[in-house]
Amino acid sequence: MCAGMAVLRIRRRGPKVRANLPKVTQVTTFPLVDAIVSRRGGSLDGVVVIAAQHLLETTHAMLRSLFRVGLDPRNVAVIGKCYSTHLGVADAMRADGVHVDEFSAAYAPHESFDTEYTRHVERFFAQSWDRLAAGRAGRVVLLDDGGSLLAAAGAALDGTANIVGIEQTSAGYAKIANCALGFPVVNIARSSAKLLYESPIIAGNVTRCAFDRIEGLDRGDAILITGAGAIGSALAEQLRPRHERVDVYDTRVGHPGPIDLTQAIGDYDVIIGATGATSVPTELHDLLRPGVVLMSASSSDREFSGAALRRRAIPDPNCHADLRIADGKLDATLLNSGFPVNFDGSAMCGDESMSLTMALLAAAVLYAASAEAADIDCDHPHLGLTDQGDIVQSFLNIDVPLQALGRVPLLSVGGYRRLELRSGDIVFRQGEPASHFYVVESGELEAFVDGQLVLRLVAGDHFGEIALLSGWRRAATVRASQPSVLWSLDAAAFSEVLRVDATMRELAHQAIHSRVSRVVGAPKSSRV
Repeated sequence: MCAGMAVLRIRRRGPKVRANLPKVTQVTTFPLVDAIVSRRGGSLDGVVVIAAQHLLETTHAMLRSLFRVGLDPRNVAVIGKCYSTHLGVADAMRADGVHVDEFSAAYAPHESFDTEYTRHVERFFAQSWDRLAAGRAGRVVLLDDGGSLLAAAGAALDGTANIVGIEQTSAGYAKIANCALGFPVVNIARSSAKLLYESPIIAGNVTRCAFDRIEGLDRGDAILITGAGAIGSALAEQLRPRHERVDVYDTRVGHPGPIDLTQAIGDYDVIIGATGATSVPTELHDLLRPGVVLMSASSSDREFSGAALRRRAIPDPNCHADLRIADGKLDATLLNSGFPVNFDGSAMCGDESMSLTMALLAAAVLYAASAEAADIDCDHPHLGLTDQGDIVQSFLNIDVPLQALGRVPLLSVGGYRRLELRSGDIVFRQGEPASHFYVVESGELEAFVDGQLVLRLVAGDHFGEIALLSGWRRAATVRASQPSVLWSLDAAAFSEVLRVDATMRELAHQAIHSRVSRVVGAPKSSRV
């Protein structure tokens, strides 16, 4: 044990884990999802849905909303994941007529989750396609969380099937982004509504779930967050006011990365993985500080090479167990067996704020079920920003007070103008006065400072607000690197919404102060 290091104790898991019992549960209802589904109209009669989703009350509630507009439960097949399958919810879905795969809760502690899950998903898709879709002319919607289902479909089919896919996670989108699947995939993962609103909510859930299980954590303990994406950044914002040292490590272009992970990884008492990939590989395990706590904030068990760590611990068939590894070379605790800590075995795993995600998915299913080929002009279309804005506005009105959000809620503002850019088009140049705020709907843009690439902007990213609020000139040149769609809000409209809403104004200035203070001495990529 290092001198002066706090002793972190992990609370023993109680009855909450045992809530994962095979009993039928009361299904949650989400007024937001019902409202969005009813407003969009249309019918899902004859549509087939094959899904890889969390088998929790949230998903079941969304499906029941879709059943009310014609989706036949007998035309729905779903496979879950061991860490987010509640057996009572699975039984309740079966009682409704949904086919739930029998391997949804399968867990092999000494095998990587991705390897095991991919094998089950490939079998599940083949069986579900043969049973529900083969020989049918109707639309098949593939609703995925993680990309494995979409990849399996792309590998198994010849590209002529009447399919539209949906992907809801950034890791899943990255998995299939460069694949020739043979069908379009609605990209919910990088939607502005998901990134701006859902990420702070998930970060709050992760923080509450994780730190509720750790005793003895104080301001002096060093915390490392791997991944400066939407979740990692939101986590850092929530943890920095309470802890003296919260570092963020990210190797991507445009993200300051002064940390040499190999040299510094032994300095931290808590490491939170939020990359969606492997952030602490096996070769770094023996360099970890004695007593370190490892917690994942992303899907699967890949953040810390979970299977390798589990092989060094006493085997536990419960995928929600907190594992102590103490083999003479490594002294560490792996929370939730390496799976995301916000999935704790309960039937809900969250609160009513999860209705935003469910509403986005429900709207995507309705779009995917009815869209004509002419409506889908690219391989990875986005749910329209105006539709996202409608969902967000309803979300704020129905379910969650505005004060609970940690991002500037600009999607609910009217007055956006749609901009279509060709590759090479300039949005603005370094040194120009600031006149607009921008949200990226699709495509990719690059930001250059003094001719040097400092940042890539993709769907869901927003930029321009710092210069508007501060009065600075543009610190970078932003150029489209591929055909892109932006939504712009002029300075007058931006200022007006902040003028009339004190809460939004305070949130905006807090977000800007946080972003600028984190990059003192770094490239000006956060000031575009």
